[in-house]
Amino acid sequence: MDTVFTKVKEWDPFNLVSEPKYKRVIMILLYVAIGTATLALLLYLFLELFSDRNSKLSKYNKKVKEWKQTTDSQKLSDIGMGIRITPSENTEGNIILMNYHTQGLLKEQKLNKVYNYSQAYYLHTDTRSYFPVFNFVYDEVPVGDSESYCIHLRWTPKETAKMLDLYNDVEEFPQCSKAFNPKVVWREHDSKYGVEINAWTQTETVMTGCDTKKNCQKKCDKYNGIVKKTYTKAYVCYSYKVLTDICLMVSHNSSGVWNYAGGCFEGGSPSRMVDAVPGETYVFNEIRIQVRSVADPYIIATQENANDPDFSFGSDVDFLYTIALVVLIIGLSLIHICRCRRYAVCRSRWSPYH
Repeated sequence: MDTVFTKVKEWDPFNLVSEPKYKRVIMILLYVAIGTATLALLLYLFLELFSDRNSKLSKYNKKVKEWKQTTDSQKLSDIGMGIRITPSENTEGNIILMNYHTQGLLKEQKLNKVYNYSQAYYLHTDTRSYFPVFNFVYDEVPVGDSESYCIHLRWTPKETAKMLDLYNDVEEFPQCSKAFNPKVVWREHDSKYGVEINAWTQTETVMTGCDTKKNCQKKCDKYNGIVKKTYTKAYVCYSYKVLTDICLMVSHNSSGVWNYAGGCFEGGSPSRMVDAVPGETYVFNEIRIQVRSVADPYIIATQENANDPDFSFGSDVDFLYTIALVVLIIGLSLIHICRCRRYAVCRSRWSPYH
C-alpha cells in the first residue's frame, strides 16, 4: 500500500516538481487556463446544440431555405394589394392601396444580412382617422374594449392596380360578427368577411390584500393600470393593451386565387398589442399593416420572438464563446512564455526573457 501512495505522490507527468518554483507556477496557470477554456468551449457547444435558441434558429433557417425555393416573392410582385378597414369611409371605395416592399423592417434586415434571402411583402402605415383616440387617464377609465374593426383584403393583377373596381376578394376569411348582427348597420358594398381587431382591450383585476386606494394603486402599478373603487366598494385595477401592428398571411393556389392564411403573430394572431402606459394618449395614426406570404421567414421570426423586439431568438450564449476565446488566448500566451524560457532562441538580448 505504501508503494502505491509513493507512486501517486511521485506521479508528475508535466515535470512540475522538477521545475523551479516560478516556472512551476507559470506551468500550473497554463494548464488551468487551457483546461478552463476547453470546458467553456465544450459548454458553449452543448448549449448551442441543445438550447431553445438553437432550435428556434434551426426552424428559421429551414424556413429561409424553403422560401428561396418558392416563387412566392415573384407572385406577390405581380399583383396589387388593397386592404379594407370596416366600418370606415375614409378612402375611395373604402380600400387602401398598399405599397410593395423588397426591404424588410429594420430588425428583419439584421437577420437578412446573415441569411441573405429576397424579401417581398405589402406595407401601409398611414392610419389617420381610422381608429378612435384612447386617453388612458383616471377620469376616462374604465372605457371597456374599443369598437371592433373587420380587416379584409382585395387583390388584382399589377396591370389593373389603379382600377379599384377590378379588385378581387382574398378568400377564406372568417365572418365579421357585426356584418351579421341585425342591430348593426352594415353597408351593402362592404365585405362581410375578414379578421376582427381592436384598437385597445381592457383587463380588470380585483385588488386584494389592500384596504386603501394608495396601497392598491401600488399593486396596480405592476399591471400598468389605474385603480378605481367600484359600486361594490371593491378596488379594481384597469389595465389596457393597445394596437401597434396588423399582419396578415396569404397563400396562392393553383387556380390563381389568393387566400387568407392566418395572422403573422404568436398563436396566429393578426394583431400585436402592447401594454398601455397610464397618462398617455393613443391616436393610432401610424399602425403598421403588413401582408405577407405564408411561406415568408418573417413569420417564424416574429412568432418565435413574441416578446423580443430584437429577434435574438431567446437567450444568447455567445458570451461563453467570448470568455473561452479570451482564456484560450491567455493559455497560448503562457505557452509562448514557457517555450521562450526553455529555448535559447528566446535568450537574445532583445528577448524579454533574457
